[in-house]
Amino acid sequence: MSDVYVKYYFYNVTYYSVSAFQKLLPAGKHSFPFSMILPNHLPSSFEGQYGYVRYTVEATLDQLLRDDHEVKAALIVLVLLDLNLDPLNRVSIEYVSQFN
Repeated sequence: MSDVYVKYYFYNVTYYSVSAFQKLLPAGKHSFPFSMILPNHLPSSFEGQYGYVRYTVEATLDQLLRDDHEVKAALIVLVLLDLNLDPLNRVSIEYVSQFN
């Protein structure tokens, strides 16, 4: 079975740029907190026998004259589903058991 990968949503932000500040990032530990609002229509994370829905966040440190440093972390998205909003859930159903 071959894997099929589709990237539906991509968002790119530059938090620190040499061209913007005209100086280099000094040696030491640095953190760049970020936040973003995810679209309302995203499905929940899911892992199944025949497929999955996964979300990740990636960060790249682009270093001059060196290899880039990249990190990637998984996110779990849980969407609350209000069944009262689905009109099909308001339809009465009748359960009939048939035994021969």
